[in-house]
Amino acid sequence: MQIGFVTSETIVVDGKETSWNKMTIRAPFARQQDYKITKHNGTREGEPDFDIYLLVNNKGEKFRNPKVGALWLKRSEKGEEYMSGNIESPVVCGGKIYIALVKARALYEGEVVGWKYDVLYSPPRDGQKIEKQNYPSSSIAPVLSEAELNELLMTEAEELF
Repeated sequence: MQIGFVTSETIVVDGKETSWNKMTIRAPFARQQDYKITKHNGTREGEPDFDIYLLVNNKGEKFRNPKVGALWLKRSEKGEEYMSGNIESPVVCGGKIYIALVKARALYEGEVVGWKYDVLYSPPRDGQKIEKQNYPSSSIAPVLSEAELNELLMTEAEELF
């Protein structure tokens, strides 16, 4: 499922032009979020090829953009390059959204594609570890066992009738 796209952005500050790749995610039932993709500076085996930073600043703000994910260059069985990675998020089960970036292509004749890559949701594969989230005991939404949830629902139902 396509959940976003990547465009090239350019700004000029003090006469100096700076370009980067901006990823926009518009997942169902979530507000739009923008990210900056930059080349990773590491040199060790297994390190990502790109880092993903959350763009948090509104106009005039100067907060640090936190690193929230990474991408690795891959090659499909057909020999096509794509990127695969994840974005860390405390609002999803497991704490990570797995994504793939593929070169944007027109889906029908005459479609104008104004972006570089499509961002696809990539559900965890069988055997891929999904990290369990640990919520603090003071959490607004504590995690209940199935038995506790059933008991709570029965108590609320009895109060209604």
